[in-house]
Amino acid sequence: MSTTIKCPACGAMVDSFALKCPECGFIFAQESESSRSIRDSIEALQSQLMQEQKPARQAEIINAFTMPATAEGLLNLLVFSYSRFEQSNGRNDEKVSSAWLEKAKQAYKMLKIRSDSDRTIMSKVQEFSFLDNTSTIPKVKASKQSKNRHKILRWVILLGVLAIAVYLFLLILSSMDEPVESDSTVRQQVMELVKEGKYEEARKKAAEMEYAWDQRELMEMIEKEENK
Repeated sequence: MSTTIKCPACGAMVDSFALKCPECGFIFAQESESSRSIRDSIEALQSQLMQEQKPARQAEIINAFTMPATAEGLLNLLVFSYSRFEQSNGRNDEKVSSAWLEKAKQAYKMLKIRSDSDRTIMSKVQEFSFLDNTSTIPKVKASKQSKNRHKILRWVILLGVLAIAVYLFLLILSSMDEPVESDSTVRQQVMELVKEGKYEEARKKAAEMEYAWDQRELMEMIEKEENK
């Protein structure tokens, strides 16, 4: 009875005798020493990424991941990194997606210059030949969360500008509607109120004068007339 193992690349449950994962293409290669080593390294990498919440820090961890010494290890890293790039592109932070893509490209370039790789490995590497041409590589997409933040920010700024514009317009409109009395008109009204003996009303009107010395002058005049 066969048993199953967990693919270190995508987490799918795979038959223990399988040479590669049918879901993501990760190569198990008979669990050789180098295979076990890269598998343990990738599992450790995944564990680190799960513990770190900040995308910028996750990208640093991916970039700092040590490249395997064997062709088998490099191929597994290539398959794993590119599959993670495809899974994260447009859903996670751009820095994380870019880090996975760069790690896949590093592994691919190192495999191309190796002379000890067997035909099986090199045939698999050829499937990633599109990495040679940057125009055929899917562009790193901004995450939906990042797009939503930028969209909300643009709307907030736009609404803020509109609110300020409306406020200024209403302020100008209200100032135009309010009649502005000149000091000469106020002075004349004060004199008329004094003649009528309405001294308190005259004082209130005098307080409307723009300059303090004009107010004092009128107040003294009102006081003088009242005391006659």
